[in-house]
Amino acid sequence: MKMKILLVAFMLCALKAQGREDSEEALVIFTQPEDLHFELTTVPQIRQFAEKEGIQLILKEAGEGLPANITTTPALIFQNFRGRSIYSNRYAEFTTISNFVRTSRVASQRPITYLRSEVLARRQGRTTIALPIKITPISGKGAGKIDAEEFKAEIIKELSNAMQSFDWEKEVRLKKTDRLFYIDLHPYLDERKNLYLSSEIYSQFSCQDPIFSQLKTPVNGTWERRKEALKQVAVLLEQEINRQIIESKIGDAFTPVSEETAALEWEDLGLQLPSAPSRPRSISASDLPRIPNGWSFYKATDEAIPIVQFRFMEPLDRYAGEVRTLSGNMELDADQQRLTGNFEAEMQSLTMGMASFDENVLGKYIKAFKFPRSSFQFDSSVPIPPLNYGQTQEVIVDGTFELMRRKRPVKVQALLTPIVSETGQPLLLVNAFFSLNIVDDFKIKGPDGPAPARKTLLFDLNFLMKAEH
Repeated sequence: MKMKILLVAFMLCALKAQGREDSEEALVIFTQPEDLHFELTTVPQIRQFAEKEGIQLILKEAGEGLPANITTTPALIFQNFRGRSIYSNRYAEFTTISNFVRTSRVASQRPITYLRSEVLARRQGRTTIALPIKITPISGKGAGKIDAEEFKAEIIKELSNAMQSFDWEKEVRLKKTDRLFYIDLHPYLDERKNLYLSSEIYSQFSCQDPIFSQLKTPVNGTWERRKEALKQVAVLLEQEINRQIIESKIGDAFTPVSEETAALEWEDLGLQLPSAPSRPRSISASDLPRIPNGWSFYKATDEAIPIVQFRFMEPLDRYAGEVRTLSGNMELDADQQRLTGNFEAEMQSLTMGMASFDENVLGKYIKAFKFPRSSFQFDSSVPIPPLNYGQTQEVIVDGTFELMRRKRPVKVQALLTPIVSETGQPLLLVNAFFSLNIVDDFKIKGPDGPAPARKTLLFDLNFLMKAEH
């Protein structure tokens, strides 16, 4: 009996190894003196959150030196044995910070840079600030004979000439903490050849609500003196962007890192990554229960880790979230070599950590109230490896994913680890990974950004299944 208890306790290490290692998790914050609003409003919330979650909180002044890939402050980094992830969202939306931690626990970011083509850009210390511009074709009764493409080129030229600190560049390479402001410009020419230039600025963190808008009070002038009107627009946009960088109270404010700041390695700052927890050895014992054939969804492996988490590919991985409600079952055949199953997710339980954003995604993009469930049905096409307690096996299954009544074939990589609970109950630890092309296959509009990142949604699943009796 004592031997059995020891074996059960040993096998439970498999679950713990997959979950949190509280003492080995850390939230690192780099700030500069100019980040006072962040320190007064957000740091206390992070401190309270870290204490609740058992995460070490490390506060550092940028003047002591920074890793080379940190170009702005405040900078928030989560790290554990899997790696580091850099927060890239509004600091005033605290739910997005907690969502960032949940998704980073099981999937760390890759240290990459990415290109943006044909943008206005400026270098400020280590920081690159880029302004992608979307110009709608000129409209109005007076626009009939005007070449829209030629006028678009003229607009870009005049904006570049008029802005003091931004230049037009064919491409710029951006790091995770560099910044973008998206500019929309809408030219209109009436029958009397009066030109109206309406403009909006959007934060890189939200494509829904502009942080600046002149739709109701556009800059105007005559067509003949359009260069003066374009210059006025350029000055207004540059002034507003500079104001947002310094004064924003919604979480868009930031401080560029000076070139004089020492570029140090993470380890030089005492921020080395912890070692991975040890994995249990394969064990066998005659008194262990037989591996069950039937399994049903039980619960999350850890309340701090999402059951179903999703994120876009880098560099758009700041768009991430989770689906909180999952159900389903799996069945092994008599020889335990073939695996079939079906899972359903409740789409109304999807969240990306920001209520206003969730409302738009649920209602407009995935139509969760009209199509409340997505599903995945599968049948392993090749024999699966034998399942043994305390041993992880990789299984590849082909199936059909259905979303908004559109069905597409999907290949899922799954890691299956049978374990035993403290009461002797057989459990199955499931880690699964797959991706979807939501734009081409499911006709869902992705975020603004480069392909394939804006099209590709990556999924990680972590949950326990229990034996069906």
